[in-house]
Amino acid sequence: ETWELLLKTGKDGRRTGLGFTALADMVAALGMAIDSDEAIAKVEEIMKEKCRAEFDSSIDMSLTRGSFIGFDAEIEKTSEFVQMLEKELPDVYTRMMEHGRRNISISTVAPTGTLSMLAQTSSGIEPVFMTHYKRRRKLNEQDRKAKVDFIDDSGDKWQEFTVYHHNLKKWMEITGETDISKSPYSGSTASEIDWAKRVEMQAVVQKYITHSISSTINLPNDVSLEKVSAIYMDSWKKGL
Repeated sequence: ETWELLLKTGKDGRRTGLGFTALADMVAALGMAIDSDEAIAKVEEIMKEKCRAEFDSSIDMSLTRGSFIGFDAEIEKTSEFVQMLEKELPDVYTRMMEHGRRNISISTVAPTGTLSMLAQTSSGIEPVFMTHYKRRRKLNEQDRKAKVDFIDDSGDKWQEFTVYHHNLKKWMEITGETDISKSPYSGSTASEIDWAKRVEMQAVVQKYITHSISSTINLPNDVSLEKVSAIYMDSWKKGL
């Protein structure tokens, strides 16, 4: 009975979750800092166009296949999101009110952790956590010719090497530059960005997303309760 209900709900609503990943890589590729005003403005421009394409497609499908069961133009008008469409995308709003849409809800921003590892990109809406870090590998008897970086108190031999964010490594290969501070990722990692701008960026994305966003705001261990409270309050005020 539960599965039948889930199947019916899925068929009635035709819910989808179109999203994206690698936002931080895209912003870096444009030569912008992820917490800059120009980056936030550019992301809003992109999200608006993404939203337009998604709703145009859903409305087109409604014309040929019918809208989702329960679509009611009068009820739609009470939705804050639909009111945003009327203001920002009036042509889309007008078509939807006339023809309905195929999908009850359309978009999201998922964590995409594993997917981003496979794609070797930054994850979802998140900034790059670290541009590079040190990794250690314990050597065994078969690694006799391997370089030994240090021996611990137990006598175990270790090799140490630097792991770079994949697209930073590409930038280094293309430019021949080894100074990371000159890269577009400089100042844009999770520990470096301004949390207020981080919230502002998410608010801009959420404005054009019909579901919620999976997101983490990284803070230092000694962060104050007041700052955490300020982040929650600012997020709430921006509609998150």
